Amino acid sequence: MSLLRESIRKHLLLERRITQMKSQIFINFDLRSDDYDHTGKRQKQRNVSKGDITLLIGKAIDEITTKIVTGELTDNDVFIVRYKNDNLFIPLKLIEVDPYNFTLMTKTVIRKDNEGRPQPTIWVD
Repeated sequence: MSLLRESIRKHLLLERRITQMKSQIFINFDLRSDDYDHTGKRQKQRNVSKGDITLLIGKAIDEITTKIVTGELTDNDVFIVRYKNDNLFIPLKLIEVDPYNFTLMTKTVIRKDNEGRPQPTIWVD
């Protein structure tokens, strides 16, 4: 029984640490592309508005923050944020400004059924 208690205690401590750090982390997302305005061109081709991008990233921000706190996402990691029931997905690059400030740089905007090369993906409703 002590093994179960220890496991529960560790989980609760991790949850408390995540909650504390989430309140201190600030994430800015940049709709500019780091690939010579590739994102802007793809947005026009795929008919994706900045509001679509903002809404999608906004829905994923909690999970992104949790992954930063737990170390699953670190500086310069590239990952995808994607709707479960839509073919819109956005590859993002995480840039650490300092330990509590991060920028999400849009790599491109994609509307298609297949994902291409495998990358970590955050799914949102």
